[in-house]
Amino acid sequence: MGYPAHYRMRLAAVEAMQWDGSDESALTILRWVNPKEGEGGYLASPRLTVYTIDGAMTASQGDYIVRSIRGVFYTCRLDIFEATHEPAGEDLLNV
Repeated sequence: MGYPAHYRMRLAAVEAMQWDGSDESALTILRWVNPKEGEGGYLASPRLTVYTIDGAMTASQGDYIVRSIRGVFYTCRLDIFEATHEPAGEDLLNV
């Protein structure tokens, strides 16, 4: 069996939008996450619920909604996002 090995995450460009807590920002994000449904079921709230293939995920003001390299959406807390992501620039998104 042996000892655990150390791994480093591979670098990958993702798309993300930060929710600023406003209704306008929430609706823009929901249209991006689910363009067929448009606005979805958003109600003015201190939380934004995004429905993903993994079920309902909740974001607080300042959190990010991320689309992975496989097209899967998820929410990410602001502190985690800032610790693990940096702007990639347009050139990386076209790789």
